Amino acid sequence: MKFQKIPPRPEYLIDFFEEGLSSLGAVCERSWHDRLEVLAEGEAARLWRNDGDLFSGELCFRDGGSPEAGNPETEVFPGCPLTFRLVEALWAHHAAHSRVCLSTGGVMKPPAHDVAQKLWQAQFGPCADWRLTTPFRPA
Repeated sequence: MKFQKIPPRPEYLIDFFEEGLSSLGAVCERSWHDRLEVLAEGEAARLWRNDGDLFSGELCFRDGGSPEAGNPETEVFPGCPLTFRLVEALWAHHAAHSRVCLSTGGVMKPPAHDVAQKLWQAQFGPCADWRLTTPFRPA
């Protein structure tokens, strides 16, 4: 998932929440243009419940300029706590797959493909679907 700056409008936030919650394992369905039905358990449910128990609810996406105060657990607006919790969960979930290999020696060339694979498997265990998605590049 690529994090990029999104405009603080409900139509963009609902896309971000749908994609983000789905990547954490939740089941999402749009019930209306500004509403998202969510069924989550485990990691995705921890956004609402600390124990990760099953969460089922409807999120309502509204403009940040609305004067009335809403329920921060089910209403999403720019800067709401739920948005920050989702970003933190996504970062924790995907950060393990963004590793860097630093060389302390004077050699400035990237390691061979099989060496990189062995380093990866030493950290994460044998993984059949390991692959180098982009070529190594200098920092």
